[in-house]
Amino acid sequence: MSSSDQPGGNHNVTTRRGGARVLPRKAANRLEALTVLCHPDLRRVGEESRLVALTAKGEIELSRLTPLFVQPGGGAAAPLEDPWGSRTPVTLSRHGQSLRITAPETATRVRIAGDTVIGARDIPMDALDGDGVIVELGERVLLLLHRVGRPRNPVDRFSIVGDHEKIDALRDEISDVAGLNLPVLLLGESGTGKELVAQALHRASGRRRGPLVSVNMAAIPTATAAAQLFGHVRGAFTGAVRDSDGFFGAADGGTLFLDEIGHASLDVQALLLRALDDGDVQRIGSQTPQRRDVRVIAATDEDLTSAVEHGDFRLPLLHRLGGYRISVPPLRARGADIARLFLHFCEQQCSAMGLDWPPDPEVPRLSPGIMTRLFEHSWPGNVRELRNVARRVAITYRRGSEADVEMAVTEALAATSGASETPERLRDASRRAPADISEAELLRALEQSDWQPAPAAVSLGISRGSIYKLIARCDGVRKAADLGRDELVAARDEVQGDLSVLARTLRVSKRGLMMRLKELGLD
Repeated sequence: MSSSDQPGGNHNVTTRRGGARVLPRKAANRLEALTVLCHPDLRRVGEESRLVALTAKGEIELSRLTPLFVQPGGGAAAPLEDPWGSRTPVTLSRHGQSLRITAPETATRVRIAGDTVIGARDIPMDALDGDGVIVELGERVLLLLHRVGRPRNPVDRFSIVGDHEKIDALRDEISDVAGLNLPVLLLGESGTGKELVAQALHRASGRRRGPLVSVNMAAIPTATAAAQLFGHVRGAFTGAVRDSDGFFGAADGGTLFLDEIGHASLDVQALLLRALDDGDVQRIGSQTPQRRDVRVIAATDEDLTSAVEHGDFRLPLLHRLGGYRISVPPLRARGADIARLFLHFCEQQCSAMGLDWPPDPEVPRLSPGIMTRLFEHSWPGNVRELRNVARRVAITYRRGSEADVEMAVTEALAATSGASETPERLRDASRRAPADISEAELLRALEQSDWQPAPAAVSLGISRGSIYKLIARCDGVRKAADLGRDELVAARDEVQGDLSVLARTLRVSKRGLMMRLKELGLD
């Protein structure tokens, strides 16, 4: 037995993602738990066992027969029941500031953070308060050993998948503020699901029977912002062939979701501030202000306080929007939810393709190795990136071997964010000055992305807001707002109305093209 296998030897088993350690949380009133990350029966993923006996007796046994696991929120409790697992238990016991795992020779083979346990292994308690520690049993079952807070069973889950305490806290905030007629500012990294939170706030509010209108503020050109936000009357300007209520009018009696608010220009911010101050808007070409009953929810992945200090965001608007602020956690901060979310997205993708999930329960192809990779990935693209990986895997799963699925995971992770990138490096890249991107580089990225700004921004390593600013300043990029009626009609007839082909032909984004067609009454 090597010194590393001796009982009491501390090991660096604290999980790190992208080179950055997730700092431990305060351990008070927290309890050790095991969460299923991988199991031959994929329906068991996400089940949890709270190790109360470890606190009461100082020791528990882990085998295919003990302890019992249950889905958070309730349901039937059951042991792991893996027939390939040994009945000889592995023991978990407290030893000072460490948790000791003892694996007899006749027990199922145990690996901790990828290392086989021979005899005993000590895990520092603070490792359980960070990401947690991965425990693999017999190359078939993957468990996360971590600490959790008190169990909560929210009455309304708001269609938000996950049971991490940060998500429980998020649901609590939604419940607290949804019924209040306050503006809400959603803060969080790109891809964390801020729009889903906005939808939940709307559905849980008294405005649920009214409309929910979503607007990407980064995509609104300053020149047409007033017309798009507040509407216009027929004949107010060239191309105004009919009245328009604008986004505020469309959201009257409901909720207006202003996404990417941090990337709105200062002029657009001034327009918003006036509308939010008194609730009255004036359509372009009209002499009469109109009252709009709108609740505003805004979202951003920008640091608005820093933006105010640099003169890029108006402080009065920040105060007006931030009646209540909700922070949406990044995916890497809720590691115990990654496996369940991944399978949820896989099931969604298979359902969209008319396939059952899993296609063949007797041949599980999502191995502990694959699920470990997903858990340890830094997820700079957050939930959006996870969904993209699940799409790739779902397509491969129905016809591929385990090796094929593993290759799909590898390629998908590399394609969505770059396997070697850390969140810190990506955040630094997203702060690149627009001047660092040449016009030729911008045009090449847009062309390769079918003129869609969001994927082009990812390929350039900049934020979506930055690419919209680049597009606005670049004479070589054509804007959908500049397209004339005659050209649009002729080009649409030529491609027989296919909007995707039309957008590529005209070298503009499909979303911008649809907005221009609507503005000209051609939709």
